[in-house]
Amino acid sequence: MAIRQKGPKMGSTKLLQFRLDFDAYYDARWQSLNDAIAEIAPNRWDESTASFLFQHPNTVFELLDAVKFQSSIYVDGRDMVMIMDLESHEVVQIGVKNPALLMGVIAAGRTGRQVA
Repeated sequence: MAIRQKGPKMGSTKLLQFRLDFDAYYDARWQSLNDAIAEIAPNRWDESTASFLFQHPNTVFELLDAVKFQSSIYVDGRDMVMIMDLESHEVVQIGVKNPALLMGVIAAGRTGRQVA
C-alpha cells in the first residue's frame, strides 16, 4: 500500500507525531518510520525528532495505514503514532495512552473531531 504524492495536488497540511517504545529494536523501528514518511511525503518538515509536518492529499486514515504497512512500528500499543489534518482537525491514532485527554487538548484550541 505505497502512497506517494503525484502531480501538483498538495492536499491539506498533516502533522504526524510519534513516540516509540525503547527496546532492542528501537533504532530499526525509528529508521523504518522515517523511511516510510520519506516515501509518503518527500517534501516535509522533519527538524524535530518525533514529528513530521507535510502536505498530502490522502486522508489521515489512508496515511496511518500506509505508515503501519511501510514501517515496522509496533501496533500493539507500545508505539504511538498520531496523524492530524490541521485544516479539518481530523485525528487518527494508534497507541495513545489517553485519547480523551488528546481530544480535550485539541478541542480546547479549536473544535476537533476524533475519527479513530
